[in-house]
Amino acid sequence: MENKHFELRITWKDTCIEILAGFFIFFITLGIILWFLLPVFKNFDMFNRFFLFVLVIFALMSGVFYLAYLAISFSFMLIISGIYDVRILLKYHGVIYLMNEKGLIYYDNKQLHTKKWRDIIDVGCFKQQDNKVKILYKYQIKFADATEHEFNLRGTFPTKEFKDKIEEFWLFYNA
Repeated sequence: MENKHFELRITWKDTCIEILAGFFIFFITLGIILWFLLPVFKNFDMFNRFFLFVLVIFALMSGVFYLAYLAISFSFMLIISGIYDVRILLKYHGVIYLMNEKGLIYYDNKQLHTKKWRDIIDVGCFKQQDNKVKILYKYQIKFADATEHEFNLRGTFPTKEFKDKIEEFWLFYNA
């Protein structure tokens, strides 16, 4: 085996892009809202009151408020996710997955878990039953202590290739 070490990490660049994208979306949405409302509040006479009333009715009928709500919610989700990623960076040095001769280290449920290669039972795409969706397929790692871990690669690595990489390490060090 040529690679005795494989890791997936969160970088400062990814975290900063995530936080800045959240702020960018928030300020663009806020700017568009203020761009529509600023002329109305600048000169608040009877005509502008009527215009504001028509603008609000049109916005309610067209769903603009819902679109603004979605954009602001999405921006706050990006910012909060970026803050959690900063926590992972500071506490665990950004490790999402780390594979070496000692075993598999992965981040799940706000903790870094360490499993030895002999603790892994199976790796693959498993069929799941769900109440909402009839059949669901998930890429998982099953461990000897009856726990499971679903892959969460955060878009940094292809899932099938990652499964193959884990199997390669598992077969090499478990033999």
